[in-house]
Amino acid sequence: MPGRRRDLSADQVVAAAVEVLRDEGADALSMRRVADRCGVTPMAIYHHVDDKDALLGHAVDHVVAAALDVDPADGTWREAMTRFLAAIRAAMLDNRGAGAVWVQRPVVGPRM
Repeated sequence: MPGRRRDLSADQVVAAAVEVLRDEGADALSMRRVADRCGVTPMAIYHHVDDKDALLGHAVDHVVAAALDVDPADGTWREAMTRFLAAIRAAMLDNRGAGAVWVQRPVVGPRM
């Protein structure tokens, strides 16, 4: 059984969920798998997210966040939109598990 970690943060939980999505796909994401990657019990994950849907939302939000750094003032709106969509595409190709979730259901996270 995993050891007890009092220093577990929400960012670590989301990072572990992103790893599971990237490595094993959306169907493999579970509180138990994320807990195993964090070295805690599954109940420890519930201190940071309400349920699996919330965890999925935060994980996909994390993956998409890099694309949100596009500066819209840099060039024309078409150039900015092209860069933004290219960044989204790259993020989804790098993390197909997150991409599958993103196109199948609404994603609600702090950055979306």
